[in-house]
Amino acid sequence: MRQLSAYILCFWVLLPTWLVSQNYFKKETGMLGALGKRKNVAFKKKTRILKTNLEFEADFDTIYPGTNKTCAYVLRYFFHTDIHFNKNLNELISMDGTSFVISKDTRHHEIENQAIMLTEEVIKLIGNMYFGYHELDVFLETFPKAKI
Repeated sequence: MRQLSAYILCFWVLLPTWLVSQNYFKKETGMLGALGKRKNVAFKKKTRILKTNLEFEADFDTIYPGTNKTCAYVLRYFFHTDIHFNKNLNELISMDGTSFVISKDTRHHEIENQAIMLTEEVIKLIGNMYFGYHELDVFLETFPKAKI
């Protein structure tokens, strides 16, 4: 009976303590949804997903160079992109599900520069996509001095 008590103690006390210490119950990360869905595409998913290692929504509140809009607004409005924060790496998932790992290392820059560099890389990636080049054209017509 004493041995059974020891097993119960391990299971109900030590295991949950260990799981918490390993961030097993880490709360859901932040997300900003796209400000519009792409129309006239046959894909089931009408938005893209940017997974970023930046932690907070406020990290993307930096004004994108050559515009009067934040990095978050540019990606969410012009490029139909959801932004998921606090991920392990920077990755863009296109509407067809193709994954693009963004290899540009921004960690050694200030947060605002990280957001600008990441936004620029995402814009370039999307601009080279079949459906994305039109979105890039609209963005550049709206902001001809935007950094690309």
